[in-house]
Amino acid sequence: MEKLFERRNLVLTAALAAAAYLGFTYFVIEPELYLMRNYREFFIDFYFFKQFFQFPGYPADYFSRFLIGFYNFHVISSVIITCFVASTYCLMVSIFRNEKKNYWLPLLPVILLMSMHNDYDHDLKNDLNMVCLLVTLNVHLSSVARNSKNAVWVYALLLVFICYFNGFVAATFWLLYLLVILIKHKTPKSQLLWYLVETAIVVIVLRVVFNLTFHDYLQELTDMMRVYSFPLLPFILYLSVFIPIIFYEAKGEFIFRKLKLKPVWLAYSVLILMISVLFLTFSFEQKNGLKVKYFGLKHDWAKVLEYSKKCTNPDRNVSFFTNAALFHTGKICDDLFSYYQGYGSDGLIAPEITDYSEVITNQDIFLQMGALSLSVVWGTEATNVYGANPIVLKNLVKAYLAEGQLKEAQKFLNLMSHSLFCKNWVTCYQRFIDDSTMIDRDPELSEYRRLQLPQAEVFAKGVEMNLYLLSHNSKNNKMAYDYLVISILLDNRMNDFATCLTGLKTYGYTSLPKVYMEGLLYYSLFAKGIPIDPQEFTFDNRVINRFGEFGKDLAAARNDLPRARMNLQAKYGDTYWYYILFESRISDEERNEILARMIG
Repeated sequence: MEKLFERRNLVLTAALAAAAYLGFTYFVIEPELYLMRNYREFFIDFYFFKQFFQFPGYPADYFSRFLIGFYNFHVISSVIITCFVASTYCLMVSIFRNEKKNYWLPLLPVILLMSMHNDYDHDLKNDLNMVCLLVTLNVHLSSVARNSKNAVWVYALLLVFICYFNGFVAATFWLLYLLVILIKHKTPKSQLLWYLVETAIVVIVLRVVFNLTFHDYLQELTDMMRVYSFPLLPFILYLSVFIPIIFYEAKGEFIFRKLKLKPVWLAYSVLILMISVLFLTFSFEQKNGLKVKYFGLKHDWAKVLEYSKKCTNPDRNVSFFTNAALFHTGKICDDLFSYYQGYGSDGLIAPEITDYSEVITNQDIFLQMGALSLSVVWGTEATNVYGANPIVLKNLVKAYLAEGQLKEAQKFLNLMSHSLFCKNWVTCYQRFIDDSTMIDRDPELSEYRRLQLPQAEVFAKGVEMNLYLLSHNSKNNKMAYDYLVISILLDNRMNDFATCLTGLKTYGYTSLPKVYMEGLLYYSLFAKGIPIDPQEFTFDNRVINRFGEFGKDLAAARNDLPRARMNLQAKYGDTYWYYILFESRISDEERNEILARMIG
């Protein structure tokens, strides 16, 4: 290892680093989770050519969409990401093919690019831009190094390509990279002036051809900044390329030689730095939340509950799918408060579109509940926000088929037939258009049709009223009934809760579920009577005993309730009574009244 910088050792070190990052991408990042944030289908044949040349953006946007489609395949997507990272490093090193190479400084943009991949909002266009900029830079420097007479014209063609394919912001950085390199190589002023004239001609021509303005340039800058939580991250990535360009002659091993350390320790130090950056910038909380959504859209409810438990600060998407999973696994009335319910009834279904990340989730949940018109409304909104997202398009087809709107379903099937990865799915669902009687024989579609509510009612009413209508329109829509009762409980509307309990027998309940029993005991603190006869149902007497114990423990801790909260949570955190006192969104006045009655 004494000759660490020899070619063979370099290739071996680079290969090991690439293999390690491939493993990190495959086992830790899991690229298919990117699809939960930014997934638009890539269309081929006529749709491809039309969109590629008349795309509302740059071809790099569309080509990155093509590559993102391969994120459906775990291994391929991991290889794609690793290839982008490895290519960036190799191209950075090759810029100085005729100089004494420094193999460590080019790692700076590579490390930044890897940390950006740790954000599931990452735009693959940045990888594509980086590779294109470095490839074209290498091409031009090669033509200059050969003293080619065509170098000036090669420069013009490359600039046109970058402006058209990657955009004017990327072209700006490309020009700055080239300018710094030319200055460091002491290029004659006359040649620099000729570069400047060519640049001005290219910019003027492109501005006239594409009718571009300075406002478009600013909009492109804004679009780059809005992707990441730290808006300047893409610019830091592009700016980091200047450091290897300016300081390529610096000897990275200088400090280690001064300290009389072997060069191999430099490699180890860089490796430790890369590993540290990867794990420090990776959010397992974000990953777990996306895993909940990923398995929720696949209706793998056991996995949803598994990853929901791992979320320490769940967002509403996690709450939506967790509660749906609890219902579909038959645990919603027993384990509801074993999971975070701090959003109240808003954690069951979104009352309105307040966060565009929730539209796909709610489209799917309304579909499960038979609110087909609402599912279509949310799905249509999702297409406006996310474009041709295959998940949304598939649910729209299912909703239209269940409603019997075959022409609308056919439109989306026709669109999806031009996609890369949905052709088999389209073939499968085309059968329902060709023979509509098959809809009633399909377990999923027939269930949606059985539960559906007339369109006018659903479209005209709010979400809470829709739950009421859904549960009363179909006596078999148990999901709508349970969601209605639980939403009322979560919002502490006990008179409405009492009214809803009268429908228990209608929905086949012969035993009082734990959550409803806890709510009934709590209701008895405020009312003289109860709306149902408990003797008509079986119930768990341990719930009554726990209610008494909770009141006693609460009375004992009343003088120092904040400190005692942790002890109460450990013992009663899975109960409605703990939720209503410590996690619900009721006012302090209401909380004090409840506390007084419970201690009573």
